Parts: sequence; structure tokens; C-alpha cells
Amino acid sequence: MPGAGHLRGYVVTDHVDALYERLTAAGVRVLRPIEDQPYGSREFAIADPEGNKWSFGTYRGEPRPAE
Repeated sequence: MPGAGHLRGYVVTDHVDALYERLTAAGVRVLRPIEDQPYGSREFAIADPEGNKWSFGTYRGEPRPAE
């Protein structure tokens, strides 16, 4: 759990593998290595210099019903 003043974010991308390679090459602190999830997403998580947790993955969620 992030401490006071920290946040968590999830960013959807179609280029998760390329982004992971770019960030790890830049020396970003990886919290969770890239892997396939049981619900169909491919994801990883990092911490930014301020301690915020960012997750990146391919999961877009369930489609919303038409109104």
C-alpha cells in the first residue's frame, strides 16, 4: 500500500512489452516483473522516484453495456 501522499495508477497499453524493455533499460525500479495474468492481461508494475506505484498492462476491463 502506498504511504500518505502516494498514488497508484493503471495505464492500458497495446505496447506493454516494448514499454517494459524501455523502462527497465532506463533503470526504473520494477515492483512486479512483466507476466501474463489469469484474466488475460499482460502486466508489470514499477515505482517512480516519488514512490508512486504504476502498473501497465493490456487489460481494458469489461465492455460497458450500451445505454
